Order: sequence, then C-alpha cells, then structure tokens
Amino acid sequence: MSVLARIIDAIAEVWLVALALLVVLVALVGLRRFRLAVVLFAASLFALAVYKRLTTPAMPDVEVMRQEQVAPPRSAVGLVPVELLAVDQLAVRGGGAPFTFVGTVSNQSTDYEVTSITLRARRLDCHDDALDSSGCDILWEREKWIEMSLPPQQTQRFSVTDWARDTPPRPRGTTRDELEIVRAAGREVVPPGGS
Repeated sequence: MSVLARIIDAIAEVWLVALALLVVLVALVGLRRFRLAVVLFAASLFALAVYKRLTTPAMPDVEVMRQEQVAPPRSAVGLVPVELLAVDQLAVRGGGAPFTFVGTVSNQSTDYEVTSITLRARRLDCHDDALDSSGCDILWEREKWIEMSLPPQQTQRFSVTDWARDTPPRPRGTTRDELEIVRAAGREVVPPGGS
C-alpha cells in the first residue's frame, strides 16, 4: 500500500473526531472568519468518508457464510453404540444445589474415541403407598451431557455438577438412584498406516 493511501486511510478513520473538533472551533471563534475554510474542510471530510466506504469490502451475509461452510465428513463425529461402553461406580451425590454425577466409563471399542456421553439419572422414592408396581415412584429424572476424551480400550473417571432447576420433592420413603448411559458420541479412529 502506498504512503498516500495509508495517509488517506488514517484521515478517513478519524474524520468524525476531526469534524467534532471543527464544530467546537467554529463555536469558539465564530463562522465568519473561517467560512470558506470550514466549507472546504467539511467537503473534504465527506469525500474521504465516501472514498473509505467505496474502498472497504462489504461484509458477507451471515446466512450466505453458513451455507458456504464445508460440512465435515459424516464419519468424523457420530453416535457410538452404547453397548461398547462399560460403566462402574455410577452415583448421584447432593440434593440439587448442586447434584454431582460421578462414575467410571470404559471404552471397550477398538474403532471409536468417545467424545461425550449422555447420562440419564432417576431418583426413586420407595414406600408402601407407591403407585408403581415396583414399589417406587420417580422423584425426579434428568439427562446430563458429559464431555470427555476417551480413546479406545481406555477407562476414565468423571465427576460433573448439575444444578437443579427446581426444588426436588421430599421423599416419603427410602431413595434409590438409577443411572445409565443413553447416548454416546465419538469419532472413528484411523489405525496407524490406514487411510
């Protein structure tokens, strides 16, 4: 970029400040003495602003940019069969301020790296007057998405918090928790030397 173009860009960036200073100067000194200079200066600032607007590339439309983005291959991130995961020591701690979900997940697959799991947790209230034939009513149920990086044939321990959106009801009997992984996402692992 030439020196002249840089100077024009620098002036065009501060034209509003210069115009404000010009207005203050005219207000203090008076317009009669500087009438021609003020008109020429204002016209040149306007010309610089038009020049800057014409030379600045237009911002692309956000929707057009979204449509033009290249989508990753479908095999890059996808669902991992839940049967390929083993869980151990799953538990819910706390009373909602917050709940803490803990456990150990083992990736028994040789083909997938697990990037996230979705855990479904249910707290049951077991008492004599329960409506369900199992003898337990559901106090609350929620799903928690947990991000992780779990390579094939590896095990990882997790502990995540989840704040209750409302106050959980008080149990009438003894409580029992049921936890299970309902979804898992991951990416296919390319073996060394593979394509």
